[in-house]
Amino acid sequence: MFQELAPRPYVAPGIREHAPERYLEISEDLAQELNLQSGRWVHSTSRYGSLKIKVLVTKQVFGKQVYLVLFSPTEGRPIS
Repeated sequence: MFQELAPRPYVAPGIREHAPERYLEISEDLAQELNLQSGRWVHSTSRYGSLKIKVLVTKQVFGKQVYLVLFSPTEGRPIS
């Protein structure tokens, strides 16, 4: 089942209820350095564009890294 759903993000049963909005996952180290807490709004900018998004401080990301799923739950399609 996982292999069937893996190429199509956000189609797994119950995923919209579990994660109804996008967020920027940020490591605990970087959050501490930037004085950020989960739920705070930030502006994130890259060479591809920028967006305003909520932060989620997590142990799933390490060092000075961030993670953003490139899929829009509101539009139902990839944003990349």
